Amino acid sequence: YPVLHPFAFLSIAAYLVIAWIVFRRRTRDDLDVGRRLDQIQFRMPLIGRLYHLQTLQRWASTLAGGLASGVPITQALELAAAAAGSRWHQQVAPDLAEAVRTGRTISSEVSKHPNLYPPNMRTMMSTGEETGELDTMLLSVSEALTSDIDAIVAGLSAKIEVALLLVLGGVVGGLLLVLY
Repeated sequence: YPVLHPFAFLSIAAYLVIAWIVFRRRTRDDLDVGRRLDQIQFRMPLIGRLYHLQTLQRWASTLAGGLASGVPITQALELAAAAAGSRWHQQVAPDLAEAVRTGRTISSEVSKHPNLYPPNMRTMMSTGEETGELDTMLLSVSEALTSDIDAIVAGLSAKIEVALLLVLGGVVGGLLLVLY
């Protein structure tokens, strides 16, 4: 069997990194590609849920702040989508703004995107719209998402700690075997 030289692995890795950079630069302004990449990132094990919750938290807190300060709701939706850091939110924002312009509720439009907005968030937004306190409800959603994010980070740090201990044990054990 042919054996690859270690530098071959490095060159392959370098080519992959360069290809990824070129791909991202060429598709920077394409919202459809960004949405698909976000969908993949949201499904990634361990950190996908964390990334999804972070974008939702930024979206909700920015929208709540915009509405509380008197920014028109269509502009607040665009600002929130830009602040979320997700192309998926940016692609959905015009639909949400159009729903508001035509007299529909935001929660009815948000319910059309169940993979982006979780059910509890949709319910709280609907309640906030019915009571006229959407900014307060979005702030509550943001706080709930922040606590969820903190719990996930705590769980990840515990998992990383265990992995580091295993690696350290393997290194120490390997050194002991080499010494004997």
